[in-house]
Amino acid sequence: MIAFDEEVLTPEMDMEAAKHWYKDWFNSPYYHLLYSNRDEKEAASFIDKLLEYLRPAPGALMLDVACGRGRHAKYLADKGFKVTGIDLSEESIVAARKMENDHLSFFSMICVYLLW
Repeated sequence: MIAFDEEVLTPEMDMEAAKHWYKDWFNSPYYHLLYSNRDEKEAASFIDKLLEYLRPAPGALMLDVACGRGRHAKYLADKGFKVTGIDLSEESIVAARKMENDHLSFFSMICVYLLW
């Protein structure tokens, strides 16, 4: 058992929290530290290599799953693709939506579940 602010967490509670670790991880300080060296230049290099390998049709529809703040999705949209980005982190989607345009849109996974 773990004591946390006078509350005792049972192993069952620990297991339940472990099942949902991802809900908070993708907007944690550690996550942002891990990705702090990633930027638009790195995203462009990765996407260019991926496009060279996959050779999608011009203007193809793209789905960026786990899009985060949208740097890969934005680059794809700038290259002329119609892109939708989805992510679990509501905070990341809020940031990504600042880049939305006619070829680029973002949705939280909560919305996707509701639409499914």
